[in-house]
This record gives sequence, C-alpha cells and structure tokens, in this order.
Amino acid sequence: MTTTTTSPTGPAPLARQARAGVAALLSGAPGTGAGGWPGEDLEAVVAELDAAIQELTVYRGQVLLAHRKDGRWGSVQDRDFADYRSRSTGIGRGAALGDLRLAEGLEAMPAVAEAVERGEVTLEHARALTRLREKASPEVQDALAGGGLDTLLERATSRGLTAPELGKEAKAWAARVDAAAAQAEFEAVRRRRSLTMRQHAGGVAGEFFLDPVAGDELRIALEAVTGRPTADDERTREQRMADALSTMASRTLQVGSDLNGAQVRPHLAVLVPEATWVGILARRRTFATCPDGPRPPWPDVPPGQLEDGTVVPLGELERLMCDSEMTRMVMDAAGVPLDVGRTQRTYTKELRRAITTRDRHCRWPGCRRRASWSEVHHITWFSRGGRTSLAEGITLCSYHHHRVHELDVVITTLPDGFDFHHRDGRHIGTSARGDPGPLLPDAPGVTISPAAPQAAGVTAGPPGGRSADVRITSPTAAKGGGAVATIRGAPPPRPLSPAVAQPLWDAYLPR
Repeated sequence: MTTTTTSPTGPAPLARQARAGVAALLSGAPGTGAGGWPGEDLEAVVAELDAAIQELTVYRGQVLLAHRKDGRWGSVQDRDFADYRSRSTGIGRGAALGDLRLAEGLEAMPAVAEAVERGEVTLEHARALTRLREKASPEVQDALAGGGLDTLLERATSRGLTAPELGKEAKAWAARVDAAAAQAEFEAVRRRRSLTMRQHAGGVAGEFFLDPVAGDELRIALEAVTGRPTADDERTREQRMADALSTMASRTLQVGSDLNGAQVRPHLAVLVPEATWVGILARRRTFATCPDGPRPPWPDVPPGQLEDGTVVPLGELERLMCDSEMTRMVMDAAGVPLDVGRTQRTYTKELRRAITTRDRHCRWPGCRRRASWSEVHHITWFSRGGRTSLAEGITLCSYHHHRVHELDVVITTLPDGFDFHHRDGRHIGTSARGDPGPLLPDAPGVTISPAAPQAAGVTAGPPGGRSADVRITSPTAAKGGGAVATIRGAPPPRPLSPAVAQPLWDAYLPR
C-alpha cells in the first residue's frame, strides 16, 4: 500500500505552514533557554528573526490592502477597515492605522519595499519615508517619483543612516525641493506650542510642546545648567533636569533684571550652506528692488540645520539672523573644516546694551516684556540689507519677533518711539518710549546754568578723554527747565567703534 503526501496549496495552508515552522522553532529551541546558547548562535537567530519579521510585515501589508479593497470584512459596528482591525485583533485603532499607513507607503514606493525585503533598510526606515511621503507637497512627491527616493535610499545604505537620521535627511531634502512647504510645516508645528501646569500628588506636574528649534534651545540650556554629575550625585537624569529647570526659574527671578537683553547664545549652532546664504541674499535683492510688491517666494535651497540634523526652515533662519553670531567656515568634500573665519555678531554686546537700555521693554504696541529677556530685531531686516546700528535696532520679545517676520510687519522709527503697520498699510499701533527718566543725565563735566543758558561754548570730554565742543543751542526746548546741548568735535576713540560709541555719548546729553 502506497501513501501519497501532497504539499499544501493555496495562501491559507501556506500561511498555516509558516506558523508551524514558528512552532517548531519554539519547541526545538525555546527562547527561555537562549541564555545558554553560544554567542554566534544568538547573533544568527536574532538576524534571521529580524529578517523574517520584516519580510512578513511587508507581505502582511500587501494582504491587508487587498482585504480592505475586497470589502468583505467587518460588520455594521465597524466605521472602516481600521476599526475592523482594531476590534478583531485587539491592537487598538492607532496601531491599526499605523499598519495600514506603512502598507500604503510600501505599495506606493515599491523600491522601499524591495529594499526592506533585501535587508538593506529596516521597517523603521520605511516608516520614516512613508511619513515624508504622506505630508509631502505635490512638488516633493513629484521629486520623489523622479529619482529623489532612490537618492534617499542610496544615502541610507551607503552612509549607514539610522531611521531617525534618514528622517532628518529626508526632511532636509524635501525642504530644499519645496522651501515654502517646509516653512508652512514649521509654522504649523509652532502654532501647536503649549505649556500646561497643574497641582498633582502634592507637587506640580505639566507638559509642553515646542517647535524643534525652541525645543533644542530648552534642552541645551537645561543641559548647560545641569552639568556633569559628581561621583556622589545620586539623582537620576530626570531629577537633575528638573532641578536645572528650577534653577533657571530661580535665576530669572533673582538676577533677571541685571541681565542685558538677548544674551549671546553660543550654544545653539545653526549650520547654513553657502547655497542657502546666497539664496537668501538673492531674495533680499529681489525684495529691495520692489519693497512694496508681493513678498518674494522662498528659494528652493538647502535649509539650515541644527548640529543633530534637525531642519531649520528659511523663515526661522531669517529670524535667527537678526540676533546671532556668524562664523564663516570652509569645508572639504568629507565635511572637514579647512578654514574658519572670525566670528562676527550681528549685534555686539555694547550695541545691544544701548538698544535695550533705550527701549526698556518689547516695543510691540501694548507689550511690556522686559528688554532683558527680549531680542534685538533689525528694523530693515538683516536678510534684506539692514545695517547693524542703534537706529536700525528695536527690542522685541520672542513672540512678537516671530510675528514681525511672519506678518512682514513694517516698522517706522518715530522721534519718540515706533509705528507698526501691515505691508498693505493697515495700522497695528504705535509704541512710544515715554519719559527716559534718569537715563539722560547731564553730560559728564558740563555745568549748564538755566539762568544763563546762552553762554559761550563749554569744553568737556566725551568717553575716552578726547575733547569736544559742547554748545547750548535751544534753551527753550529743554525739558524740565533744563537746556539742550549738542556735541561737536572728534568722535570717541576705540575700543568702541564710532557707530556705537558716539550714540552712547550723545545719550548722556539732556534733550
């Protein structure tokens, strides 16, 4: 008698056979005994399991999409296929949607699916590219289909990028293809910013959401305050970060009034390629030729990046350029610096102090945020050719600095303050400086008698010891019964430049 054994045919028997193979593995080499396996066996088994999981996930996604399209699934209680999957498997709607999104991405990008099956990239790489494609503008999607996807996959494999690194690389690539979309995405994320605090368990709990640049600023600031733990420091990292936040708040309350405006921020590095700098300058020239026309589009150039690869879109980069340090650096093809220029700051410490002392607080109409915790903005934007000077500077808090750049606000300098308008001429408001109080004492070494204000010229020394001619010019215009005087003569010497020191010297005189 002869017995004939037939191989299982059809998808369902083959799937059951795959499960039988898993069962054989579990019984023949149970994971509970893996602690006694040789090291090479451990590595081999993990590698085989990883490959099998990736291949089965790609296969399952193809079947899921076919099942959804077939329509013979679920019941009246299921809103959609994700609901059906959530109910039938118990994984939850979020996980079910994640599986479907990955499957859709792999179907739309077969090159990615093939790379996963070959083991060249992981499922996490595929998810990163799927997220990019989901949110991409039509221009970016066309670029992906036109060879951009192959470029990203080649970079991932040749450079050995992790999935998070590929995600940042992909975002930077997309920002170069469509800068306007990258800026819109950044602004959408920033609009979601929030911070909440509540009483909880005898203490205070909370949560926050920040845009990537603000989040990195906070992280770097906290890490700078935290420092390295000492050998006997038993605090966890979370506890040290919490203590750092408390220290920052305490420092603000104790010495915030002594700090001077937008402090030098050397800790947050933004890397800007030459092509980006040239693109911003070209946009500046376009704007300068027609300042009352429509806002020029963002150039499709590489975005700025933080040191960890986080994308900084051009609009945020333009805002940061207002008050920052700049260092020219020449790199070779391998990314090694060949030459580093002298670091220059858009607003020096002395000039910033002059501006914040003059303005006292954020000059946006109605805002009273103190100048010591605000930023210095170029009235004629730095990216549009604005000069770095006392006359071109204005103190704005971070929020209103963002608003000025987002709305393209026009700021007009008045004798006693600033006027704010939208580009179309609509008036926002006026910010008057008010009484400068004790900030404008008599000039050092000058004695002016109200009873005889028209005396001949008086010689006095400006800062630095050089002489200057001080002459009474308009006694009737003096405030508070005093007299108005002007300086004529040589400007103050170094170390302050004339553009900085002369206005500072002028500020000593009554007006």
